[in-house]
Amino acid sequence: MATAFGYPPVNVKEEDDHYEIRLYAAGYEKKDFKVTLEDNILLVAVDKDDQGENREGRRRRMDFQPGSFKRHFELNEKIDKESISAKYENGVLLL
Repeated sequence: MATAFGYPPVNVKEEDDHYEIRLYAAGYEKKDFKVTLEDNILLVAVDKDDQGENREGRRRRMDFQPGSFKRHFELNEKIDKESISAKYENGVLLL
């Protein structure tokens, strides 16, 4: 669910031996996410087309709709790029 700024909110936490990125992205499926690494930039992107949405019935209110977004994270030299992993669970993408 993209916010008014066009991307979902994120929390970044530094632990003693790693960083955690938690990206709040409810309404998606694991297969929707594309996570790539180029140089020192970690990119999380979703290219979501709502053309397949069920348009039957009368909608009275629609406060959210998962859409496309991109989030970039610049990695520092302390990051072991080979150990980056991702898990999507309960609407949160954990990197």
